[in-house]
Amino acid sequence: MRRVLIALSLAAMVLAVTAFPVAASNDELLPNEQHFLDSSGKTYNGGTKSGSALNMTAISQHDLGTRGFNGDVFAYKRFAYIGRWGFFDSSHPRFCPSGGVAVVDARDPAQPAVVANLEVPGASHEDVVVYTARYGPLAGRDIAAVGLQVCDVFRTDPAAAGKRGLGLWDVTNPAAPQLLSVFDTGCCTRGFHELEVGDRDDLAKTLVYASVPRAEQVESDGVTLRDRAHRGDAWIVDVTDPAQPVSYWDAGFINLDISNPAQPRFLGRFTYQPNEDGDAHSTSYDDQRKLLFTADEDFCKTSFGTGTVPGWGYLRVLDESDPAHPVQVGEFHTQHSFGLSDPGAGDYVIHNPLVVGSDVYLSWYTDGVRVVSTKDPRNPTEVAYFVPPAAQNPVKPAQRNTLTNTTQVWGVAYEPSTRLVYASDMNSGLWILQRTK
Repeated sequence: MRRVLIALSLAAMVLAVTAFPVAASNDELLPNEQHFLDSSGKTYNGGTKSGSALNMTAISQHDLGTRGFNGDVFAYKRFAYIGRWGFFDSSHPRFCPSGGVAVVDARDPAQPAVVANLEVPGASHEDVVVYTARYGPLAGRDIAAVGLQVCDVFRTDPAAAGKRGLGLWDVTNPAAPQLLSVFDTGCCTRGFHELEVGDRDDLAKTLVYASVPRAEQVESDGVTLRDRAHRGDAWIVDVTDPAQPVSYWDAGFINLDISNPAQPRFLGRFTYQPNEDGDAHSTSYDDQRKLLFTADEDFCKTSFGTGTVPGWGYLRVLDESDPAHPVQVGEFHTQHSFGLSDPGAGDYVIHNPLVVGSDVYLSWYTDGVRVVSTKDPRNPTEVAYFVPPAAQNPVKPAQRNTLTNTTQVWGVAYEPSTRLVYASDMNSGLWILQRTK
């Protein structure tokens, strides 16, 4: 039986819809986007500025041309691919900066160099996966799959076409990438947010599993779905021929049997307790132990007195041995993420997990990169961390302080051949790290 585990934000099901085409309303933005927009008009002092480390050290850092708004990072064949994110705000177009996925040659990790850029103008390119095609007309070629979300115009604008969904590039020569196709998710979605790529040897196909946040949310009329074609919040896309990708199906925050990708079968789901904020964001799966590591991107730490558990989002460990009944067996918090004291300006929220053996690497915004041993999944134990020093938001002019001038680690990646760790900071760029113990 083939399974896929897809995490979508539960907040998408409960937020109301505004009638105005601006991004300053909760229903148009994802939780992190709303948080950074809210923060943009504030002034911060204090916070962790100098950085810190335990059993990790930095080999190098590249500011990516001081471009800012850096998104996720993916490492492949000693190259790093760093996304750039944004969102639509009619009053402040700088929230949709130009520039896409930076391609960095890290074969000499002490001297990384930007060699190319993957870009669909007018789109946010926050999530990227690179793989070698095993099937189809481009078998043997290296392909970059990039999640696109329209950000230069409002999602209902006809000009949004071609800027939302999935971008596919041939990166066999990373310094000379070739755009193969853009798979458009259609009106009036924003496009793909999170995505994963997997081969189906039994079908000789390569599939992309992607989320389209809030596709099933209704417009201001209370009837019309944002996805006019009613295809749902999660998609399976056949990219065996990257030049002609084909969509299969939609899903939700659930476990699916995808033995037949065109007819997925519901297996089960994990739900939050009534007093938990939730905000499920991303996951990483341990196939051997049937464990799912999930990240709650919860920016609402001040829940005191509301009946909701206070604190920032954290790591959960789910036992998926019975996919119909996933059960939480463990969790991990950084000390700051409990939200019991104010360590200064910063966002002490987990973002993305990555399983590497029995260790889980975590990007944790202002708490940097954390490494947790899960040999005992009921009691995850921190074994290393690296917190880059704070950096100023490089986007100018800085009249709205689009991002706080603190550490903001978005993504983390691992290169097996070198055992190096890559971290992307929204302000300071790419960090190449090494475990010392």
